[in-house]
Amino acid sequence: MTHATFLSPWYWVFGVLFWGLVCNYTFGVPNELFVRARRGGEDAALFERFARRNLSLFARTIRRRAGFAAGAGAFVLALLGTYAWRSGSEAALGLLILLAPAAALSAWGGLAIMRAAEASPGRDGLLRLFERARLWSAAAAVFSMLAAASAAGARHGPGWTDALLRGF
Repeated sequence: MTHATFLSPWYWVFGVLFWGLVCNYTFGVPNELFVRARRGGEDAALFERFARRNLSLFARTIRRRAGFAAGAGAFVLALLGTYAWRSGSEAALGLLILLAPAAALSAWGGLAIMRAAEASPGRDGLLRLFERARLWSAAAAVFSMLAAASAAGARHGPGWTDALLRGF
């Protein structure tokens, strides 16, 4: 068994689970509720209450802690990037490839939440906001996993997938 991060099946399992969780919840609201809310009825009212509650809670938290969280996140990303670059650590690069898109998604989400808290959109506006957030979550997940596959190919050559499958 190799200790190379991109050749470990656990890295890919963790990446899929991580992005699956990120994409399954939009601002703390399960996507199943969002999908049912687009059909209208009782689920739409439940979605609206849940979405407004979470947006209010998240906006309050962002106002209080955004500076510290952004600084700490930037420090961790810079540390991982520097360590990956200077030492050639594949583990640091693997974490950076997972966390950098997640950090960008969090920054975009924080701005979107603050705008929504100020504007207090109607039900259709909430649905559009959540649909856009779901799209960006999926885009970040695809980008992250494609970047990991590209890094694996660059570091281990064209036969890296065979080595990965042998790990299973």
